[in-house]
Amino acid sequence: MTRWMRQTLWAALAVAGPAVAELARAEDAPSTAPQRIVLTTKDGVNVVGDYYAPQPSKKKAPCAILIHMYPATRTSWQPLVPSLHAAGFAVFAYDIRGTGESIGPKEKERYLKRWYSDRDGEHFSNAYQDTVAAADWLTARAECDATRTILIGASVGCSISIDVAARDGRAVGVICLSPGVNYMGLDSRKHIRKMKGRPVLLVAPEAERSDAETLAKLCKSAQTDVRPGGKNLHGTNMFSADYATDLMARITDFARDAVKAAAKPKKPKAKE
Repeated sequence: MTRWMRQTLWAALAVAGPAVAELARAEDAPSTAPQRIVLTTKDGVNVVGDYYAPQPSKKKAPCAILIHMYPATRTSWQPLVPSLHAAGFAVFAYDIRGTGESIGPKEKERYLKRWYSDRDGEHFSNAYQDTVAAADWLTARAECDATRTILIGASVGCSISIDVAARDGRAVGVICLSPGVNYMGLDSRKHIRKMKGRPVLLVAPEAERSDAETLAKLCKSAQTDVRPGGKNLHGTNMFSADYATDLMARITDFARDAVKAAAKPKKPKAKE
């Protein structure tokens, strides 16, 4: 693609929204190679993730932590990473404990794999610690502002994201693809009530809209985005739909708006 063609394309796409234009830039630019990171959670599980460092800037970058669906791995987020990266995010995608590369240490490998494959409720109730370990690691990075972190989950990754946000104020917003009210024993109805005004985007194909709408009714700051399709478009499978580019732009715009809102100073309460 020539320089003139790129400029013309970017100008045309800009009217459709900044995230769409960024998708075009991301597709035209060289891909960013991730850094493989191994973390240890507070309960002693080794979690492996891919870290995409933000573009060089004088300001610290907001963060996006990506939590995959069952039984996928962190690679399922690869279609979305370029858009988030082009929008200025530091991006961290990891394998949930018990799958992919997050199966250590060696003495715990057999149990972690079994608990994950058995969809063990206690195993997934402890999975929030994987996300917290990622947030702690990002907090220590000089280029990152982890106090402005957006959590993006798919399927059970939605449940983990909402659980973490209920516990950790660094999560300034949550984006969910195919959320459920009770995946793997995680009660998202209880957790989403604790979002305290932070923005939540609940995306689902038409066949899965019921749980998204149920959760939205429990959180005043939540909004739903129902897309065409059946259960075959569950979670990150929506990235294969014909609306994938628009969906990724929507996710990126929502994430950017959430971290921008979190960066604004709060107005002092008026004295009585």
